[in-house]
Amino acid sequence: MRFRFVALGFVIVVFVALLLLAVRYPPGQWFGVGETEAPPNGGIRVAALLNLTGPAARFDAPKQKTLKIAQERIATLYPDLSLSLRVLDAGGGPEGAAVAVRRATEWGAAYYLSGTSPTALAIAAQVRGRTPPVVQLANAANPDFGPPRPGEYRFWPDWKQEADLIAGHLLAEKMSRVLLIYSADPYSEALQKELEARTANQGITLVKLQFDPAATPDFRPALIRAGRDDTDALVVFGLPPGLSALFSQMSETGWAVTTIGGVNINIALKQYDELGLKGPLWLVETESMLADPAPGSEVALFRAAYEKAFGETPAFYSLYLADALYFVAKAVSAPGADKRSAVEAANAVTEFVGASGDIRILGDRTLQFNMRLRRAR
Repeated sequence: MRFRFVALGFVIVVFVALLLLAVRYPPGQWFGVGETEAPPNGGIRVAALLNLTGPAARFDAPKQKTLKIAQERIATLYPDLSLSLRVLDAGGGPEGAAVAVRRATEWGAAYYLSGTSPTALAIAAQVRGRTPPVVQLANAANPDFGPPRPGEYRFWPDWKQEADLIAGHLLAEKMSRVLLIYSADPYSEALQKELEARTANQGITLVKLQFDPAATPDFRPALIRAGRDDTDALVVFGLPPGLSALFSQMSETGWAVTTIGGVNINIALKQYDELGLKGPLWLVETESMLADPAPGSEVALFRAAYEKAFGETPAFYSLYLADALYFVAKAVSAPGADKRSAVEAANAVTEFVGASGDIRILGDRTLQFNMRLRRAR
């Protein structure tokens, strides 16, 4: 009988302990992907803060997969590197980001990765000024953030580089009238201003139309007018579902003129083909978007590992978070990195290879990807 009471007491104690842990670390706030135990002394702890819940969760979900494959590839490339990764739910807003940062800080993270611009901004506000953490603003394309501060990096294609490719094509083809349709987001707005500046006084008339990417606008009047005005090309950049509606309405109006798309348009390439759009299509691409990346390249090896694990091709925008993890691995594995702070180690990196290919770090700590404009159709 005494033994039964002791056993029952033990069960109660264990139950209470588990209950306290569940309250202290609820599932929505502490979620490990490919998580390993904390590394020994000298190991590197990396916290990835994503929107695992809330409206932005569907955009951040693929990034969890890319992080898993990035861990596997880094373990192959850097077999002696002791690196531990934890993925936490930022909760879709500033409050959730604050909780996630606190969890990461309690764990002892030296590097923070973030998935979307609003979350990145909230995280930056929490950890800025600390030593030695480095804030990795993955997917933080918002120009309103201003220049990167010490230890901050923006893993997103350079809109100036993208604008240069598009403007160069317009000028080379001697196009004089262009319909420009772009999304109402900070990156697209910055790209639009850069493109406008590069074509100013070059004999090109830009007819601009901005749309809300969360809505389903009617582009048909603009497309019909463009056809009547002998428009030479349609330039478009922005995210679905506005893009999906645009392609459908291009089909309805019989659009057969050149279309030039920014780095995100390849998301809807399948729809372009299914609709049978007849106009030439040019796309701005990074290495990770190529149909056939160079054999043996990290882009090809990463893609093969991802397809084997998940049976699909990784979404290009989700690769930037994987790039951030490659960046950390390069920083902390360099000779003498153990004698530097995390910020100093990161600032010493001038180039690295990631899931998106060869990446160069410019003097202002923005990242430059290998990018080209290619005729896709």
